[in-house]
Parts: sequence; structure tokens; C-alpha cells
Amino acid sequence: MESKFKVGMYVRVSVDYEDDKEPRMFAIGQIDNIDMFGNIEVIFNKDFRSKEEEIIYDYIPDSRVYPESKVQRCKILKRTTGLFGIFEKFTVLKFKDKDDEGYYRYYAECENNVKVISEKDMIVDFTRGEINPIIQMKNYEFQSPFWYGQRLLPGEILNILNNLDKNFKTLISSRAYLFQHQIDTIVRALKEDKIRLMFADEVGLGKTIEALVVLKGKGLNKALIIVPDSLVNQWKNEIYVKLWMDSYVYQGGELPKKGIVLVPFEILDNLNIEKIIDKYDFCIIDEVHRCLSNTKLFTDLHKICKGIDEVILLSATPIQDRKEEYLKLLKLLKPEIYDSMKEEEFIDRYKKSMSIRKTVFSIISDLEDLDEDIAEEIEEDLSDICKELEDKGLKRIINEINIESGEVYVNGKALKETYLNDKENTYLYAGSKIKFPYIVPEGYYFMMGDNRSNSKDSRVFGPIARKEILAKAGLCIYPFNRIGILK
Repeated sequence: MESKFKVGMYVRVSVDYEDDKEPRMFAIGQIDNIDMFGNIEVIFNKDFRSKEEEIIYDYIPDSRVYPESKVQRCKILKRTTGLFGIFEKFTVLKFKDKDDEGYYRYYAECENNVKVISEKDMIVDFTRGEINPIIQMKNYEFQSPFWYGQRLLPGEILNILNNLDKNFKTLISSRAYLFQHQIDTIVRALKEDKIRLMFADEVGLGKTIEALVVLKGKGLNKALIIVPDSLVNQWKNEIYVKLWMDSYVYQGGELPKKGIVLVPFEILDNLNIEKIIDKYDFCIIDEVHRCLSNTKLFTDLHKICKGIDEVILLSATPIQDRKEEYLKLLKLLKPEIYDSMKEEEFIDRYKKSMSIRKTVFSIISDLEDLDEDIAEEIEEDLSDICKELEDKGLKRIINEINIESGEVYVNGKALKETYLNDKENTYLYAGSKIKFPYIVPEGYYFMMGDNRSNSKDSRVFGPIARKEILAKAGLCIYPFNRIGILK
């Protein structure tokens, strides 16, 4: 039976990418081809869209094939603009009739003249289909492509935001323009289970805002901010203007039990440090580098940092050559590590750290152009790190790194496997729980078959205990050309 559809007709079809069975998004397109099985290819005209709109409507395909049962004839709306002929513009005035071949014809205005144009000669936008609203309601089409596309992009953005880390909303809820370096710092801090960090850069790069946004992101309501007296009012204004939060400036008497409390350096000496520790769970110290030469002030701050769980220090860039000052800053952040460390030991570790940092930076720079020669250079660099650290465990791991993929290394040496096919390589199975390099436990054996690409062995199920090995293979019976006693 001949199809009622013809090439050039405009039809209404589903463009729903979420639900093919019960679609709720439709567009009109022009039939471009009908194959011998009755499948209909429909093209969607999107040439009338700006680049911004193309992004919004990127869910509309250029073309799609539909079975005849999913295709519905559709008229074109009045006042639709389009093209016909050799890119001649027209505006649809009204529907005229259907010709003998079944094509719809329309009265259209073209350069102040009225013409009759067949739909097969028209190019119109995919949103300009005329459909009975009752049909749309029956299909639960509570959106049309015209305005659905307008809200699709912001809807997807909100969906992304709602599925991000819960603290990410803090970034967009603060009344501050955040630069990329500030966003990176804030996100890095909020990922920490327990924040103990120092924000160290020059004046004017936004350390105050970074610390306050982190504080708000943590959602804590018992915070202590210790600042120089000259900066108290500035901090109070920043807290109110940028974060819509109130703060209390301590000027003596009893400390409040909750809220954000600003305490000047100058009167910290009047406070009972033990009571401060009990009341607050978050502490920010501004201009901390000023306190290092004041023994009494540094001692008080050290007690506070040691007793409060989460701490942010704000400082001008530490002068790393001044090792004594650098060590004092680290004692505030990590007292459990650095309190007992002598300056000589710290200087030794610091020098090793700088050497390793330069080596690792060089390795990272080479990774994009990685080949066998560069891999060997990287191995040498890692060996240098081992010597610097004098770490036996790291040395063992470095010695087991594979440079050439597909080969087996035992204790750092390539295993000569003459029994394998020349084209046979050894790879790790996808989904395997075994991580390489792998250290075989004492009393266990790592087993691999000679048909490596099709052998389920220790790469999948792990090593075999010695007590589970029942016998030694002595005779090969297959393949027939290899029958004989095993050596």
C-alpha cells in the first residue's frame, strides 16, 4: 500500500531525548526520504537560529528516522517566516488548500506580493508547527519547543549546581566577585575534613574573602577571628556586606557563646585562653606573621590553635629563607608534628622538600611527551628522590616500575618468557582488583597461563597459597605438537 506521506511534506514528530515511549517534546520537520520499508527520515531546519540559540536547542537533531506510525501531518502557523526558491523570504498569511498530490499550500507574502507556495518548496523553523492545544494536553505537552528551549539551559545548570558538593553553593551565595585563584583556594579548603590551612599571598589578593567564604561554607556558628586592632572594623564590614552575616567585636567582659566574634590582638592578653578553646570550633588569625616576634602573643595563639579543631592563618607570603619563622607558622597549623621538631631537623627536611618539588615539577612537565626515553629519565629522577628521602619502601616501588607495556617484571627485571607466542603480551584484566606493581605475600605464588590474552589467572583472582598447590605439572598432552614431559 502506498504511503500517504511524501518527500517534502511537513510532519510533527517526537524529539524527546528522555522518554521515547511517552514523549512530551515535539517539533516539526520536513520529510527528506522514505525507504522501501516505510521508514521516514525527517530533517529539522535550524538555520534561523543564532549561535546562542543553537546551544539552547542542541537537543534537536539535524535529522532522525521514524516509523510511519510515529509521524503526524502538520500545518504551518500563520506569520511564520521562512525561505523558498533561491533563498527568497516569505511570511505565511494563511492556509489555502491541499493539492492533488496531498501537499499543503499557503498564501504567503513575498516582497509585498502575495503568492501561493507549496510546503515542499518551503524552509521553516522546527518550532512553527500548528497543533491543537487539546492534543498537546492529552500528550502532557506542558511545554512547547519555543519556551521549553529557553528554560532548558538554566534548568540544566541548576541541576548541575544541585548535584555538586553541598558547599559549592556558598560560592554563588556570597556577594563578592570571586577570581579564579580565590575559587580554587575556597574549593580546596572546603574539601578538607578538618581545615587547618594558611592562606599566604601579598596584600590585595583577597585572603579575607577567601577565609570568610570558607567559614560560611562550613556552616559553623561559633567562630573566633583574631585580627590587629586597625583591621577590626574592616573585617566587620566585610562580614556584613559580602556574606550577610553579623559579627560581635569583643571589647572586654564575657565572650559570647556563639556567633562570629572579632578579637583584637591588643586585648587577647586579657582573655582566659582555656575558655576560648571550649567555646569555639573555628578560628581565623589575620596578619599572623606580625605575631611571630612577640613571644607572649605567639604563645597565646599557639594554645588557641592547638585547642580549636579548625584554623585558617592569613599571612603575607612567608619568606622561606627565614626558617625559624617558617617553622613557627607550621607549629600553629600542625602542632602535633612540628612542636617537638628542632630547627636543624626542620631545615634538613625543608631542603629535601625543595629538591623533591623541583624534581616532581620536571617530571610532570615531561608527562605529555612521554615515550620510552623520557620514561627512563623519569625513573632516574624518581631514584634521585629515593636517595634524597632514604625511604626503603619507596625505593622498592620505584624498582618495580614497568617502562615497556605488556612485559612482566620481577624484582625490577624483565622476565624472559620464551614459552609465549611472539605476539602475546601481558596486560591487566579490566575490573581486576590486583594493582600493579604487586608484592606477592610470603607463602603465596602468582600464577599466569601461557595463553595470556585468554587466561583467567592470578591477574583476576590473586595469588595462590602454597598449601593449595596439590601437585606439580609433569606431562603436557595438548596441543598435540607439544606432547611430552615438562622440564
